[in-house]
Amino acid sequence: MYHNITIERNEIILILKKRFMQNAGIITLFLSLFFLSGTSLLAQTGPGGVGSSTASADSISLWLRADTLVTLNGSNNVTSWADLSGNGHTFTSTSTFTVNGTGLNSRPTVDFAETSGTGVLQGPNTANFFGLNASDPTEIADIILVFEQRASNSGYVVQFPRTNSNSSFFTLLTNGGNGQPADGNQADDMQMFVRDVNDTDFNAWVVLSSEGPATNNFTSGQFHTIRYGFDPDVDSVWMFDLDDLIDSQSDATIDISYEANGDGPARLGSSGANQDYDGEIAEMIVFNDKLSDAAYIVIQNYISARYGLTTANDFYTETSGADDFSEDVVGIGSDGTSSHMANTGAGGGLYISGTTGTGTTVFDGNEWLFAGHNGLDATGTSSDVAEVTRSRLNRIWKLQKTETDGFDITLTFDLTELGLSNVSDFALYKRTATSGNFTNLSLTPTVIGDQVSFTVPNANLTTGDQFFTLAFGASLPGGVSTNLALWLQADNGVEVTGSAV
Repeated sequence: MYHNITIERNEIILILKKRFMQNAGIITLFLSLFFLSGTSLLAQTGPGGVGSSTASADSISLWLRADTLVTLNGSNNVTSWADLSGNGHTFTSTSTFTVNGTGLNSRPTVDFAETSGTGVLQGPNTANFFGLNASDPTEIADIILVFEQRASNSGYVVQFPRTNSNSSFFTLLTNGGNGQPADGNQADDMQMFVRDVNDTDFNAWVVLSSEGPATNNFTSGQFHTIRYGFDPDVDSVWMFDLDDLIDSQSDATIDISYEANGDGPARLGSSGANQDYDGEIAEMIVFNDKLSDAAYIVIQNYISARYGLTTANDFYTETSGADDFSEDVVGIGSDGTSSHMANTGAGGGLYISGTTGTGTTVFDGNEWLFAGHNGLDATGTSSDVAEVTRSRLNRIWKLQKTETDGFDITLTFDLTELGLSNVSDFALYKRTATSGNFTNLSLTPTVIGDQVSFTVPNANLTTGDQFFTLAFGASLPGGVSTNLALWLQADNGVEVTGSAV
């Protein structure tokens, strides 16, 4: 006889266990109720696993992303945009900016509609980002911005004032040319300018623009990634269109200075007085170190996977379908001159590391490995698990590599970031397709605190699609696995039509 039942997901597990009692010849049935909970407390550090607020290199000062830590009021206007980097550099709004939930590649953006000089997102003072010694900055600025500019105006996208007025120290302008700072409409180009006390051409500013070296690179109405910055120690400036260096200057005659104390609040969307920005921002990152080429290639792949913006250095391909493995993409590798060999977080609970050198166990020049996950919660499941004594994470990571002669890596899972506790008997699972049973690689885990690590030899790293996840001992009834014949879970493997199983 069959009965209709109602299943409350994540509330009840029904366990049936048959134990053969050799002497008594009886069957004992155990019925138990369990309650499941799954939480994911993901720590954030830097995009692509590059940088952290405490790093000695690739130090990150600000990380804004439109899908995270954006606060809206009752009218769905942005009231604040909080910092993911851990530095607490929150921006607050004086305008009616909104969030476009599907602004870029089905991901949110903050929409900065032109508001006639009154709208701005305002953050900490300039010196909070770039330091202060006498009247000069002490820190490097290396800024990455994923944005759209519209054709209607020339506006201040980002401004770091040098005083508590609207006087600029370091500014990025849409539709700006290679003339004077804020020189008006130059469609499809971008301009950055920074205070240079020695300059005589532009009244104490050094100006870089895409007009000339890469005219019309920043087409209006489309999203782009711009990287721009300055180094006050060597007095250099630079501007990239994602992977292309547009222009740079490094000259002994340049002297980058606030000529003040940098006490004006950083602004997004306006100078606070005029030339409002009209466009959308998906993400903004401020580093206080100039990124190595290798670290920047990792970030390019993170941006490409997340936003669908093409880079010439694309080493990670998302999988077609609903689970495209584009979440929290991180990577390591070497371009032969520089290297980035350990992600510092932001991998959804996964950390990757390796070493450089020559040979089949280390990263030679132009060898890379990237990972992104399927976006599922880090909860347990027995689906696609052949071992009855183990469960695995619902979250799965796709790994993709490019190589010359191969390399070994270390995969580390952070149990705290994954929201896991009271688990043990760890194993690393792999499969080479998006469906089907996983294989236990039979690698010995190293457990230190809440970190579970596996050294993965090159022989276990294929060049095609490969999918990994963390497995652990199943929560068996009473912790007993001997002679386990049947275990039914109401939230696993149950097919329901309406309320009928």
